Amino acid sequence: MSELTAGEAVFLHGLHCLARVALRVRPPLRAKALVDRIARAFPPLDGVDDARAAVRELFPSGSCLSRAVTIAATLPGAEVVIGVDPWRTAQVTAHAWLQIGHVNVDTNPGTGIQLPEELARLPPRKRL
Repeated sequence: MSELTAGEAVFLHGLHCLARVALRVRPPLRAKALVDRIARAFPPLDGVDDARAAVRELFPSGSCLSRAVTIAATLPGAEVVIGVDPWRTAQVTAHAWLQIGHVNVDTNPGTGIQLPEELARLPPRKRL
């Protein structure tokens, strides 16, 4: 099990605050682009284990989307996937998670929810 350093945790929380504000004032694609630009100034995290450690660090603050945007910005190539549960009739249930390679990483750890049907993907941060 990977764990983040104290510096990585502080950076991640700061970036998450930015993501939360950006998602309130900008559409998701523009918010993600801003968070990606800021994250490029710092060393990236690496792989699925680091992504899961980042989820554990950030959960339960923010939303699944703000956590996914934040973590994807720190992992070049990670995609934010947004899905909806089409079987709910009284309300729309949406969820965001990460896909790294072919591995799904849920942004709500330990909840055991089934990931809903994919609706959209936000493009991954480009590798430099």
